[in-house]
Amino acid sequence: MKHIKDPIHGYIDLPEEELSIINMPEFQRLRRIKQLGLSSTVYPSATHTRFSHSLGVMYLAGELAKSLDLSQEIVRTNQIAGLLHDIGHLPFSHTIEHLLEQKEGLSHEDISCNYIDELERNKDVTFPVNTDNVKSLIRGEKEIVNTVSNDIDADRLDYLLRDSYHTGINFGKIESDTLMKFSLLIDGVLGFDHKSLKSVERLLDARMQMNYSVYAHDAVSITETMLTRAVEFYLDNTDVKILDLVGKDDLELAYELKNTKVESSRELFRKIQNRNLYKTSYLAPLQNITSNEIKQISNFFTPVHIHEQRIAEIANLERKYVLIDAPNYHGDELFDIPIKTPLGEITSLENISPKPNALRESSKIHENLHIFTPEKYVDKVYDASKQYIETIDEFNHNIILN
Repeated sequence: MKHIKDPIHGYIDLPEEELSIINMPEFQRLRRIKQLGLSSTVYPSATHTRFSHSLGVMYLAGELAKSLDLSQEIVRTNQIAGLLHDIGHLPFSHTIEHLLEQKEGLSHEDISCNYIDELERNKDVTFPVNTDNVKSLIRGEKEIVNTVSNDIDADRLDYLLRDSYHTGINFGKIESDTLMKFSLLIDGVLGFDHKSLKSVERLLDARMQMNYSVYAHDAVSITETMLTRAVEFYLDNTDVKILDLVGKDDLELAYELKNTKVESSRELFRKIQNRNLYKTSYLAPLQNITSNEIKQISNFFTPVHIHEQRIAEIANLERKYVLIDAPNYHGDELFDIPIKTPLGEITSLENISPKPNALRESSKIHENLHIFTPEKYVDKVYDASKQYIETIDEFNHNIILN
């Protein structure tokens, strides 16, 4: 048994079987993938990695499972799933994952499950549990009790605590010990006693605060959009496919983008490196319109390429100087977390707390239509964007006319 000192959870025990997985190159790659992608352009200390996050999720998944008095096999299965849930991430974490979904119909969870199959065939790796159950947990299925991928789970608990620690955003301590103390197994699903209701609500508050301050920060959105487009230009103008990026890390993709002959990719990435970021030229706030209207806008601007090209043509600019960040609002997210009331009845968190709806509504604040461009073109792109939007008849364009 080995031990690792973690700044969030203290000492984490590592049994020999887990060590055999951790010591593989496939897992060591996670040391070179930043947890928050390009957020360090705003928060310089946010350089923590998927490696440390995965160890934290392994620890919390096991502790949550133990708090439910589950069998040792199920506890261990959740631990292994927590350890491996992010092994399939592309470079820069979630920033370019949507390209994998668009081009191949795959998520990082699908790639993680493929990695598990490969590791199981490796004679140097020992899995102490059934890997089909591990993959099931990673996919969010509930054939067995799942503490890794749920409405409240080890993954969310760890990334909120870890991201807060490394960004310096103090949203109040998530009471993970209280959540574990009063966790319950309700109809085969992770639930909570009413005594932990305030702790559950504080976790949703933490999500809200981190969305405000980190995940939807304007400068983060700009850098992520610039990186996404740099990668798209790179893929569209070379023989490299999105699946060729599987197994690479941040440093390897950065090297390719810095040295590619695709000038638009190279220029965008070097601007990110030197923090010479694009500016917001056009902004349409969407928080005061309906969820259906936001979805209409999102669908219209997806994919963004044709719209970027048309605005660039109106402005008499190259397309690389017009980047659209379209809304991606999912207002139908439900928090069907079972809660045991003081009378012993079982109800959903949705029925007894205003927090789920507050979180959904707060998410709308971040769902704006942004159009980015270099600072010297801000006015020109604003005029071109407005002119283009006035021609839209697929929906009421007045709701995004600024």
